[in-house]
Amino acid sequence: MRTPMSFLILAALSAPALAAPPMAKIAPSIVGGYSPAPADSDARKAAQFALPKLKRGKARIRSLDAVERQVVAGTNYRIEMTLTDGSHWKIVVWQRLDGRYQLSQSQRVSAAMSQANYVITGRVTYRERMALPAGSVVKVQLLDVSRADAPARLLAEKRIVTTGQQVPIPFSLSVARFRLPGPSRNSVSARIESASGQLLWITDTINTAEPDGSGNRIEMADLVLVRAVQ
Repeated sequence: MRTPMSFLILAALSAPALAAPPMAKIAPSIVGGYSPAPADSDARKAAQFALPKLKRGKARIRSLDAVERQVVAGTNYRIEMTLTDGSHWKIVVWQRLDGRYQLSQSQRVSAAMSQANYVITGRVTYRERMALPAGSVVKVQLLDVSRADAPARLLAEKRIVTTGQQVPIPFSLSVARFRLPGPSRNSVSARIESASGQLLWITDTINTAEPDGSGNRIEMADLVLVRAVQ
């Protein structure tokens, strides 16, 4: 039996319309706290933006001593840095979503306050008689390895781009005393990469950074790297 076309049209018009699926609710972004971050090119750009606003004349950035990052409608960079005129600064720079920067806070830190940091010094080297390729990058990290069931936490990092230097290459890391865990829980690791990012050399042992209570400087033995498997 064939159903008239007019009947099918009337049936379709009288049927309840199918409800459209509800739109998924977008969860509001949650503002997180600050977390340790590497002193990479992004952090350095934020610090370079702030430098002229500190009105330190011809002073330049000597080192980024501590970097923390917070994601909040863009990115906040909380940076402790030392300038070539010997002054120490704590700054907060906000990088907006459109990429523009804004200096939110700046504070000059006295020499006494700056000594609240541990400064960890040492050298990166290896035993093989091989020259480093031009533009090699040395990366040194201070890690909190106290949690056996969790990844190591980054406390401080130094990135050194070589311009003809050969091993041993000196390094210096700075970390606030209160952020340093207990003895035998802090490990300094290092790696050397080529200019293209290929891993060349890396530490394969635990190298603990042990405060001895005699000051704010921790001097380490040479970090001896091994050649990466190619």
